[in-house]
Amino acid sequence: PIVGVARVIAVASGKGGVGKSTTTVQLARAFARAGKQVGILDTDIYGPSIPRMLGLSGQPETRDGLMLPPVRDGIACMS
Repeated sequence: PIVGVARVIAVASGKGGVGKSTTTVQLARAFARAGKQVGILDTDIYGPSIPRMLGLSGQPETRDGLMLPPVRDGIACMS
């Protein structure tokens, strides 16, 4: 279990180009619109497509030695 996290949804595939990032962003948007707290941890080593899809750029802020994810439309994202 992860403290403070009620549910984890993993979106994965053994093949590239099948829409994992698009599916992840659309699921996150739907949950955020439904009033859920949503965060995405993007571990794609080939490109930061999820931050691009959310319109995020730059580096995460740090406070008290912790990285704070940028948030767009109620979706926190670390990539």
